[in-house]
Amino acid sequence: MAFERIETNRNTEDRKKNEMENHEFIMRLAEEINQLKQDREVLMNELNELKEKQGV
Repeated sequence: MAFERIETNRNTEDRKKNEMENHEFIMRLAEEINQLKQDREVLMNELNELKEKQGV
């Protein structure tokens, strides 16, 4: 019984740790995605400016 309780506690702790790590990973991905969207917007604006200069 005691062993099962220890094992259950360890599994619960591992699951909580994994959930936190997953949350942190997802938050980092969201930040990177937002940065990429901003970078894309800047590049698209620059491309449009170049097209206007060339008369395309």
